[in-house]
Amino acid sequence: MSLTIDRAPVAAPAAGGQAVPPSPEGPEDAVRRPLAWLPRGVRLSEEEFLPRHRMIALVAWCHIPLLAALALLWNPAGAEHQAHGGGLWTVFAGLGLMAVLLRVGQQASDQALRAGAVSSALVLSSVLLVHISGGMTDMHLHFFVTVALVALYQMWTPFLLAIGIVAVHHVGMGLAAADMVFSDPRARAHPVVFALLHAVLLLGECAALAAGWRATEKAEEARRTQQARAEETAAAQSFAERELAQQQAEAAEAARAELDARRERADVLAQRMTVLHAAGESLRSGVAESESVMAGLVTSAAEIEGAAGGVSQVVGSAHASVAHSREVVARLEESVSQIATISQTIAGIAAQTNLLALNASIEAARAGDAGRGFAVVAGEVKDLAAETSRATASIESVLAQVRAGTQDVLSAAAEIADVFSSVAGAQESIARLATEQLSAVDQARTAIGGVAATTHEVTAEVESLAAGA
Repeated sequence: MSLTIDRAPVAAPAAGGQAVPPSPEGPEDAVRRPLAWLPRGVRLSEEEFLPRHRMIALVAWCHIPLLAALALLWNPAGAEHQAHGGGLWTVFAGLGLMAVLLRVGQQASDQALRAGAVSSALVLSSVLLVHISGGMTDMHLHFFVTVALVALYQMWTPFLLAIGIVAVHHVGMGLAAADMVFSDPRARAHPVVFALLHAVLLLGECAALAAGWRATEKAEEARRTQQARAEETAAAQSFAERELAQQQAEAAEAARAELDARRERADVLAQRMTVLHAAGESLRSGVAESESVMAGLVTSAAEIEGAAGGVSQVVGSAHASVAHSREVVARLEESVSQIATISQTIAGIAAQTNLLALNASIEAARAGDAGRGFAVVAGEVKDLAAETSRATASIESVLAQVRAGTQDVLSAAAEIADVFSSVAGAQESIARLATEQLSAVDQARTAIGGVAATTHEVTAEVESLAAGA
């Protein structure tokens, strides 16, 4: 498991922007202040941990064949090499333990366990190297390299474990078998002193590594803080950009909708303007046609008025002619009456002549031959009287027919006079109505002229609006 060190608290500004003076330090603060310089040992992310772990494990794996070869082939001159002979099995047992630890470092799931196993295997390689070399002082430098590699984990668990293994090895083995740890006679004579000396040097390296580790953590914290701020800024900027893009899209959509609506309204207005213009043109044409019709009506009314006056004159003349005809027929009837009287007189004369001729015939018959010539004349006179009677009868028949025709003519003339009187009254009404119609048509023509002028103005305004749209 990893060890986490808390930071010392920092005084926060009070309300109004004035800093609150720090409270007096207590025992806990006196402890926290030095600990603030220690690395926090924050667990690395898996992406940061795996590359370091694999590299350190690979270095440890490479030590196994190298140490096996050194154990079998290397016999340092002038050293009582304890790795050979009966102690060789100890080296291979250590190599086997290294392999087990490295295997655990690969299979375990917890970071601290994996790092601790690999770190132990790596420190064990330093122990085996020192034992194989017969405690050569130069080989002790391998511990420093090993601890530096373990520090790459930036975790307290493997770091403290490595330091503990080194301390236990130097003190324990120095007391039990100093010749396997130290090659110098003085170190063998005083193993604890030299173990403490090595411990001081190792702790110095550990302090330097811890300082570098802490600096690295601070840099990493600063980087993460900057990254978090950058991510927050990027997120805020991205959110603002999305909001701006959304607002711009909404504004563009609203503008596009408004433009479409305006175009639609413009199209509708153009269509209405076209319809209104067509209606104006139709109205203008209708007004022009109405003006033409009204002009024709005025002309027709004037002609009707003139014709009505002419007809009235003709009817008056015809009425006068009918009256004159009635007078002529009346005189004809009087003449017929006179002729009838004359015919009756002639008929009376013919009857008397016939009577005289009859008397003359009777007297001539009495006279015999002497009166024969007179009888002939009397016969001719009788025949003439008979013919005169027949002619008179014919004249009376003709006069009767003429009198009947005259009566019919008089009746027809009276009826014609009545008809002409009615026609004259109707013509007077027609003339009066024609005069009134002429006045009304004149007023209508004036009104239509005003409508025509207004229509021209409206049509011109519509054309101007259509051109502007």
